[in-house]
Amino acid sequence: MVFAPASLILTNYFLPLNEALGKRSNNLQYQESEKILKELKARVKKYNTNLNESGIWLFLATLGCWSVKGVWLPYIAVGATFIIFTHKLVTGLDGFKTFTSELDSLKTKVENSDLDDKSKKAIKFDILEFNRLHLSYKRIILHVPAYYLSMIFLMASMNDWWGPIA
Repeated sequence: MVFAPASLILTNYFLPLNEALGKRSNNLQYQESEKILKELKARVKKYNTNLNESGIWLFLATLGCWSVKGVWLPYIAVGATFIIFTHKLVTGLDGFKTFTSELDSLKTKVENSDLDDKSKKAIKFDILEFNRLHLSYKRIILHVPAYYLSMIFLMASMNDWWGPIA
């Protein structure tokens, strides 16, 4: 009868368990990354909706500025309108951390994780796709046109009131 050392027996016994735990850990990391992307998508959608609604109010406020008479009142009205709605642009961001910086943070977290290469590539692809669909310049036209068109209208109105902007 041949006896194997105890360390060999224990290693062979726990090896499948360690591999299973490693796969489970990778799966949890993958799911956590996907959850972060899903939450970020919901926040971007909410931010876009809020910004679009603000665009409608910005347009109405700009029209209201046109009706203000006097020497200094139009300047005060336009200045207040510009400050209020520019503030609205940045208040939807958590702690002034932009969505792109959050994606970069997630990308770095994934690169430094214990995930296998296939999972890393899948998440990086999801991040790139998210960036392309939700954070590109097309977003301005597709998802928040009211706000940006209203801001352009405000700038054009200011140009009309005070002459060409140098």
